[in-house]
Amino acid sequence: MDAANIRNAIQSRFEKKPSTWAKMGIPHERLDNIDLDLMNYHIAPLGTFHSKFAVIDRQIALVNSNNINIRSNVEMMCQYEGDIVNSLYDTFIISWGKKMDPPLPCISTPAAAQREFHFGDRNAHLRQDNSGGNTAAQTNSDGTSKGQLDGRTMDDTHKHDDHAGDPTHEIREESERYNKEDHANTTIPITERLNVMKLADATVEGNEDGMDFKPFYFHSPHDPVPMALVNRQPQPIPGHHDLHNPQNAVWLQGTSRKSVSVSFTNGVALKLAKELVFIQSPVFNASPIVEAVLEACKRGVTVILYIGLGFNDFAEGIVPFQGGTNDTVRGRMQAELTTCNKQQYLRWHWYVAKDQNAPLRFENQSRNNHVKFLQVDGQVAVQGPDPLLSRNEACI
Repeated sequence: MDAANIRNAIQSRFEKKPSTWAKMGIPHERLDNIDLDLMNYHIAPLGTFHSKFAVIDRQIALVNSNNINIRSNVEMMCQYEGDIVNSLYDTFIISWGKKMDPPLPCISTPAAAQREFHFGDRNAHLRQDNSGGNTAAQTNSDGTSKGQLDGRTMDDTHKHDDHAGDPTHEIREESERYNKEDHANTTIPITERLNVMKLADATVEGNEDGMDFKPFYFHSPHDPVPMALVNRQPQPIPGHHDLHNPQNAVWLQGTSRKSVSVSFTNGVALKLAKELVFIQSPVFNASPIVEAVLEACKRGVTVILYIGLGFNDFAEGIVPFQGGTNDTVRGRMQAELTTCNKQQYLRWHWYVAKDQNAPLRFENQSRNNHVKFLQVDGQVAVQGPDPLLSRNEACI
């Protein structure tokens, strides 16, 4: 966790004692099946620890954009399997930075790099073929059907259900069944803690049906694909000084500090872009990535931005060398591209929630965009980091 403390001035990492947890709303009594330790990691004055990921049995990893103390944001999470899980496991050990007693579980059981990946059937008890349909029932090692749910088959459960075979429906049904059984005493307090009160009325009718929003996307089984996990340490001073690190290399081309001061070269992904770049981020103001987008637009590459209206304006507008607010940056970029008649290649959009007909400002703390994502020409995708903010983020 990152909770800046005066103690961070002399110690970037220190463990939070259970006696201090109540102030943060965290139960400090013993919790069944939960072994909880808290580490405060912050490099004073502004070096923020900002990674968000989970590793399960060192076989599955979840990488997401969620801050656990904010509930009003739309977020993105992806599940990963294979050797990339080992990289995330290593990242956690390095980030923790202290001796663990007892040692971390699964230290000697790394994820296999080459194996059959499950995807849909691991999540929803079914297997999808490449056409999106369901294949015949598969058999587990114990002889039960892969489509079996606690003695019930998929056909039995959905014999008269129009949603049979829909992975999203399966997950929802399992969640409802869990709530209806004997788990209310544990789930209700957690739900009340995690849910946020409704802070904005819907301005679009009929969104209850989901419209075009799908909370789950499942891959069909496929061979492993190349991935790289890159990261950087927190940077304690404002600005964008630490350009030469693995995470920034995803966005920016390595170049000497001297050339940076004169003219910043395009980002790697942006430099290779031929037709279309899509970026979604709450904040977009770091001068290196702004310049890279401008150069791409001047080459005739369409760049689509989904940015948060007013997101963190107070800090971005006051802290020096951060680049200014999103709206200020948008105006500067449009003005520069207009002078060379390339303004049509920059398509800047304010994030609008699916139940709203206009963007809501960050100050409302409702329906904010917090997804961090880059996609280039439908070939390369980056998940995880704010573009070049001075933070430490796991980036896939």
